Amino acid sequence: MYLNPPYRKKFFKPSSKFSLIYFLIAILLGLASVNGLLIFLALITILVSLKLVWRINEPPILAFVIFYHWIQISMKIFHANLLGLPIQDIAFSNSSEQAIYLSLLGLLSISLGVHLVLRKLKPIDFSNIVTLAKRYSLRKLFNVYIVFFLIYIFLKGILFVVPGLSQIIVGFLSFKIVLIYFIFLVSLIQKRYKILIWVVLAETIFGMSGFFSTFKLPYMLLFLAYFTINHKVSLRGLKFITPIFAMVIIMGLTWTAIKTDYRHAINKGEKTQVITVDLSEQIQILFDNINQIDMNKFGIAANALAYRLAYVDIFGEVIDYVPRNRDYEYGQLWLGSIKHVLMPRILFPDKPRLDDSLRTRKYTGHNYAALDEGTSIGIGYFGESYIDFGPYFMYFPLFIMGLFYGFIYRYLMKNVKNTLLAYSMITAILLVAYPFEIRNDKLFGGVLIAFIMLLIMKKLFMSKLFVSTYVLKKGIR
Repeated sequence: MYLNPPYRKKFFKPSSKFSLIYFLIAILLGLASVNGLLIFLALITILVSLKLVWRINEPPILAFVIFYHWIQISMKIFHANLLGLPIQDIAFSNSSEQAIYLSLLGLLSISLGVHLVLRKLKPIDFSNIVTLAKRYSLRKLFNVYIVFFLIYIFLKGILFVVPGLSQIIVGFLSFKIVLIYFIFLVSLIQKRYKILIWVVLAETIFGMSGFFSTFKLPYMLLFLAYFTINHKVSLRGLKFITPIFAMVIIMGLTWTAIKTDYRHAINKGEKTQVITVDLSEQIQILFDNINQIDMNKFGIAANALAYRLAYVDIFGEVIDYVPRNRDYEYGQLWLGSIKHVLMPRILFPDKPRLDDSLRTRKYTGHNYAALDEGTSIGIGYFGESYIDFGPYFMYFPLFIMGLFYGFIYRYLMKNVKNTLLAYSMITAILLVAYPFEIRNDKLFGGVLIAFIMLLIMKKLFMSKLFVSTYVLKKGIR
C-alpha cells in the first residue's frame, strides 16, 4: 500500500485546476438537474467544508463527520434528481427543501468553528508516525483486543441492568474503538493485514448479531485509518477501497431488508429494544432471515435505505410546526443538554430517560412511535437548534459545537505524547458525533463523557498498555 510522504501543508487543499473543474461540474449538474440550485450548493458546501476541517496525515474523523452529515442532508436531492422529480414530490414535509438549505449552512458553521481552533496547530511529521507504528507488535495488540472484546461483551450486557452506571460504561466502551483504530493504523503502515482481517470479521459478526447495526463500525474505522495515511486515492488504493465499500453497501441493504423481522424475533414480539434470546439462537435467527432475502427484498431495501439516510424530512416537519403552532424554545433545549450531562444518573437516579420520539412528537405534531413501542425517532441537533433559535440564529450552537470538537482535537494532539494514541483517542471521541439525527444532549454528553473517560483511562493504564505492546520495550511514553 502506498503511504504518502510528509507534507508541509496542514489542511486538504485541492489544486486550482481541480477546484476549477469541480466548480464547472457543479454548474453543469445544476443546469442539467431538476433541483439545480440545491445540487450546486450541496456540491460547493462539501468541498468548502472538507477544506476547512481535513488535516493531512491526521485522523480524518472531523471530515468523516462532516461528510456523513452531508450525505444525510443531500441524499434526498440526489434521490429526487435520479427520479427526475422536484424535492417536494418525494418529501414528507412541505419544508424539506428549506431544511436542506438551513442544514447546508449549519454544516459550514460547524466546519468554520473547527477550522478557527485548528488553523494554528502545527502539522505532524508523518515519518515519525511511520517509525512509531513499526515498533508495535500486532500479535500483542491482538491479544489486548481479545481481552477487551470479552470485557466489552460483559459491559454491554449490564448496560441497561445498572442504569446508574450507564454513562461510565459507555465512556469505557470508547476504549474498544481506540484499540481497533490503533490496530488498523499499525496494520496498514506495516502492510500486515492478517490481524486486521480477524478484527473486522469478529466485529462484523458481533455487530450483525446485535439489536442495532453496529457491524458498520469496523469499516468506518478502517476507512478512517486508510485516509489517515493516504489523502489521495490512487489506482492501488481503489483496489483496496472499492471491495470494502461494496461489502458495506451489501451489508447495509441486507440489514435494512431483515431488521424488522429480525428484531421482532430476538425480542419475541415485545415492544422493547432488549434481546430476549441467547446468543446462539440470536445468530441462528440472523442467518435464517438472511437466507430468506431475494432480489425483490433487496430492491425494497435500497429504496428504504435511501429514505432512511435522507434525514431532513423531520427537520422539515419541525419547520412546518414551529413557530406556527409552538413557539421557539429560546435556548432551553441546549441548556437542557448541559444540565443533563451535569446530572450523572448514579447521583440522580430519577433523571428522566431520553426518549427521542417524545421530543419529535412535541415539535412536529406527529404521533411517532416511542421507546415503549420499541423504537426511537429523533429530530437531530440541527432541527433542535432551529427550535431553540429559529432559522437565523440556529447556527450559533452549531458553530460552538465546531469549536468544541476543535478544542478536543487540539488538546489531545498537544498533550498525548504518543501520537498514534492521540489519533486513536480523537477518533473514538469524535465518532460519537457522526449521525446527523443524534439529539443534542446525547451528542454533547456522549462526546464529553468519552473525552473524560479516555483521559482517565490514559492516566490509569492506556499509556503503559500500549508501551507494553512495543516490539522493543523502550520508546515514547
